[in-house]
Amino acid sequence: ARFLEVEQELALKDAVKKFIRRFNYVEVEATKSDRNLQDMNLQEMDVLWEKSKDQEKKF
Repeated sequence: ARFLEVEQELALKDAVKKFIRRFNYVEVEATKSDRNLQDMNLQEMDVLWEKSKDQEKKF
C-alpha cells in the first residue's frame, strides 16, 4: 500500500468488506441449495466464491 500510495487502513477496510460480501453470498447460495457450509468441500465453496466475484463484476 505504501508503494502504491494507498491509505493502508482504508485499503484493509475495503478488503474486509469485500470478503464479508463474498462470504455472505456463499452462505446464501449454499442455503438456497439446502446445503450447509460444514458439509461442503473446498472445491464446492470455491465455485460459489467465483460466482460471487462474477456477480460483483456485473455491478
